[in-house]
Amino acid sequence: MFRFIMDIDNTLEETMRKMEQAFVKPVVGIERNIFEADGSMERFLAEEDQKIDDLNTQLAEFERIAQNEFNEVRIALEGAPITPHQIHELDNLIYVLENKANQTRKALQKSKSSLNQHVKELSLYSKQGASKMNKQNKRLRNWLEADAEACLKYALLYRALRADLSDKTEETKIKSRDDLDKFFDNLG
Repeated sequence: MFRFIMDIDNTLEETMRKMEQAFVKPVVGIERNIFEADGSMERFLAEEDQKIDDLNTQLAEFERIAQNEFNEVRIALEGAPITPHQIHELDNLIYVLENKANQTRKALQKSKSSLNQHVKELSLYSKQGASKMNKQNKRLRNWLEADAEACLKYALLYRALRADLSDKTEETKIKSRDDLDKFFDNLG
């Protein structure tokens, strides 16, 4: 389970880095005046398309790994008594997944106006290029939304698993004096 949390943390860092590059690169491109007749704009847009395709591939891989990990964790935890430590690990995993989804959504909200501004600036140079960049921005936003949804999906699955397993913990709940007496009687 820790491997999965580390994978999510690494994926989050990688995603944030790629998002930052995706949001900054169009501005850098405009500043470098890439919209020349030599086709550099087309190359730039093709490179960005490839990066978004790579992100979609990574998302599919993340979902495959997340589903496999969830199945393994569920099977492992359903067969034996649950310790408070395992419940705590599930809580941490749920927190990481929800945090990644929230950060992705916040980044998406912040980026919308910035991306629209890039398209507006590009439209001064090339209407066709602006149209293509707008399509890329939509693809990037769709990827970010899908990434956030995937994280929330697995957070909810783990939350449901945790709720099912929380009754199986080995903790002794003492609610009354009789429960306390029974606890000490069982100790011997």
